[in-house]
Amino acid sequence: MRDDLPTARSLYLGNASEFDITVQSIKAGQAAKRFNDASAAKFGSAWQAPPAFPDAGPLYDQATITGENGDRAMMIINNGYGQTLYVPLLKVDGVWKLNIPEMANRQSAAQYELWAKGFAAGAAICNEEANNVAAGKYDSAQSASSNLQGRISALSKAQP
Repeated sequence: MRDDLPTARSLYLGNASEFDITVQSIKAGQAAKRFNDASAAKFGSAWQAPPAFPDAGPLYDQATITGENGDRAMMIINNGYGQTLYVPLLKVDGVWKLNIPEMANRQSAAQYELWAKGFAAGAAICNEEANNVAAGKYDSAQSASSNLQGRISALSKAQP
């Protein structure tokens, strides 16, 4: 993350908990990548990323703006894994902003807060396990992967 959260927040229409889940999911992705990189460095060709942590690939590699009509438009984002996200835009004071309140399938603030906490906990686990790998705690790629997957699975089951 480029430490430019105030700018990102200024382009985001929606509540704080919706923005926080975006921040926490980015941090979780960074932590997962850190674990993956530490494991690849430690175990070399024996390391294979768990299915939950695919190669970062071309995430959000293509975005197009379509249907511009006055102060409204739609941003279509292809995330590199065959998924397409549709984000409504609204021009406010001449600046295009992500219009999250108009997104389909919008959840409650309480749900976003729960998800954000889950992402934060997952990031903490990945960072801890990356440190464990770098410190030589695991003698094999399999044991590092199994331990991380077990901890993430337990976290997932503990979520309401």
